[in-house]
Amino acid sequence: MVVDENQSPDIILPIHSLRNVRAIDYDPLDKQLYWIDSKQNAIRRAQEDGNMSMTVVWSPVGSPNLGLQPFDLSIDIYSRFIYWTSEVTNVINVTRTDGSRVGVVLRGEHDRPRAIVVNPERGLVLE
Repeated sequence: MVVDENQSPDIILPIHSLRNVRAIDYDPLDKQLYWIDSKQNAIRRAQEDGNMSMTVVWSPVGSPNLGLQPFDLSIDIYSRFIYWTSEVTNVINVTRTDGSRVGVVLRGEHDRPRAIVVNPERGLVLE
């Protein structure tokens, strides 16, 4: 497939702390950008202009809390939840956008969940 650069141009984000980004999502209501920093094993967020960067979910690499190894994420803009997968532990987690942990949505029912999408009108969709 040939991608037309005019239809999907590269966008440079004004966030200087972006490193090792594995997944990214955007919350248009709060104008926040969320991403997974795979090297730091964290979900981070920042305003779309790059101000006020913050860690939402963090677990040191190699820590005993293996459920906190995010692989992909999706924001439910209406419920204010972040759904995120951990293929290491076959878990789909949910956390509030303020960083408070809610819990596990699914555990071990899928083989290494990776891609995840939340459709606010229809709910959680697993790929």
